[in-house]
Amino acid sequence: MIVISFISIIYTVTKGISIKKRYFVPIIAVFFTGLIFLPGIKSRFIEAYNDFNNPPKGMYFNSTNIRKSIINCSFEILKQNYVRGVGFSNIQAELNECYAANYDSKFYENHDYLTHNYLVYIFLGSGILGFSIFLFYLFTIIRNCLKIKNVLLNVILFSCIALFFVEDFLYRHYGLFFFNLFVFSYFKFYEYISKENA
Repeated sequence: MIVISFISIIYTVTKGISIKKRYFVPIIAVFFTGLIFLPGIKSRFIEAYNDFNNPPKGMYFNSTNIRKSIINCSFEILKQNYVRGVGFSNIQAELNECYAANYDSKFYENHDYLTHNYLVYIFLGSGILGFSIFLFYLFTIIRNCLKIKNVLLNVILFSCIALFFVEDFLYRHYGLFFFNLFVFSYFKFYEYISKENA
């Protein structure tokens, strides 16, 4: 989210939406100052660098190596079930079984770790057909959003899509509600403005 926010700020500033370009350097300075001096942010980057290739072992696990384990197991299950999927109700059980078979750690026993990738979640749950339908839905939304040519809409849209790769964003009702409410509100507003201009 930190990287997505930074890219969104740069895009917004360079497109000149309600932020003057003279604020560009101070915004970048504040961002990098936060990376260097705020312990919570700095530690996440250090953790990602140090533990990406260190699998969970015993009681040693963190956000980075758990996510790497989730990615590995998700793709391992997907290789065997890409045609029909495993069914949405079976994803968690399949992942837990994979964690138990491949990692000498109990990180998954007290917490359910889903795919942390919504595209993989759809693919695992519904197979190639469901994944194709979701991609059609997503590309239709992207195509319609790009027609509107609104900087804020594009920032929100592509930030959400970037989130699809690191979170089960639409799995939670907050994400589903926020994404669809924002996008379809813009569609209806654009349709209204088009009719008024005509």
